Amino acid sequence: MKRRLTPLVVAAGLLILGGCAPANSLSGSVGELFSLTFNSVDIRKDSEAFVVTYYFTQSAQKTTVIQLHVDTDGGINFSPGQTIDLAGEVSPGHPRTSVIHFDPSAGESALVLPPVSKGSLSLGCGLQIGQESCGTFAMAFVNDGTLGSNRTLTGGFDGTLQDGEFPPDSGYYIDAGPWDAGVDGG
Repeated sequence: MKRRLTPLVVAAGLLILGGCAPANSLSGSVGELFSLTFNSVDIRKDSEAFVVTYYFTQSAQKTTVIQLHVDTDGGINFSPGQTIDLAGEVSPGHPRTSVIHFDPSAGESALVLPPVSKGSLSLGCGLQIGQESCGTFAMAFVNDGTLGSNRTLTGGFDGTLQDGEFPPDSGYYIDAGPWDAGVDGG
């Protein structure tokens, strides 16, 4: 009998080896809920957050396929070669990692996936604004009965790191506190 390797196991292997997954990739069982097809990637960082957003643009319609938001507060060593735990909370009620999907053509608000039960982000190269930034991530979501429960997501990213000022109406849907101009208007 052949054993299949799950995407989470494959991505974890890539993380352990320290290499980058195929540049700009997405896979996992969340792909059974919505398409993981994308045609551009935006990578941003500031002193409080690291955000990788995968977009699919067709005609004038822009879909946020996946937006991975990692809160960098709490003494994280956010530098090349480091692996960051994506599970848990920075403070009570404030998760380390948030993941969303938003398809405006569906006429619904952004889908915030369940909290991450286990996962990691491996940083492979430069993390200075204007430099190439690459890495991989793999995660599993908690089974809380909501859409996305008990699903997996893996990916790779490679592109120029942009300044993470996250202006209002910039397409960043996760509220990261008063600095991001998100839900709380900060």
